[in-house]
Amino acid sequence: TIPEVNSVRNDLVAGGLPLCQALACVPEALRDIELGSERISAIIRNVTSLARTDGPEFEDDVNVNEIVQSAVTILRHRISRTTANFEQVLIPSVPIFRGNRQKIEQVVINLMVNAMEAIQEKNSMIKIATAYDDNHNEVRITVEDHGTGMDEETLRYCNEMFYTTKAKKGGSGLGLSISSIFIREHGGRLVIESTKGKGCRVTVDLPVERLRVAEGTR
Repeated sequence: TIPEVNSVRNDLVAGGLPLCQALACVPEALRDIELGSERISAIIRNVTSLARTDGPEFEDDVNVNEIVQSAVTILRHRISRTTANFEQVLIPSVPIFRGNRQKIEQVVINLMVNAMEAIQEKNSMIKIATAYDDNHNEVRITVEDHGTGMDEETLRYCNEMFYTTKAKKGGSGLGLSISSIFIREHGGRLVIESTKGKGCRVTVDLPVERLRVAEGTR
């Protein structure tokens, strides 16, 4: 049982912090651990699914606005700690199509986590947006950051399985590669544009017609 913060002696220390301050951080730390565990479980499930030969299931009504909102909710604590300049721009209505909601949501989470890991200053911008291209009948998700960006070599290999520049920080090198696979399964494209020191822009285009358009829009 976690004791009441106000009842803790001021002279006690835990993890290099006054115990009362450490206890105040416990609920958020536990939430972060839970989210991390969920992400690890999802990555394991996703890697396992790559070995299956029965193909992806497209049984969900997919609304990219709802997926973005869900991903932002899941990551809200990390976003608030990382940047004071977060922007979410969703088009008023978006075509709904049949696909795999969990896989597309995992792509959005992966891209947002990458963006947060790329920025080094609290006022650096992260933006996520949705759009619809009527000419090509495609929905678009864009994740943009004003972080460290990638050099040409990193940009060339970043979609390869297990390639990572963050090995010392626990990077697995699976986020972008799995995301690319999931988007290709949906017949879409994942395009990365980046310049070293100037940030990164990742665009995901998903063809609505190819994915069996569901009735109506939301």
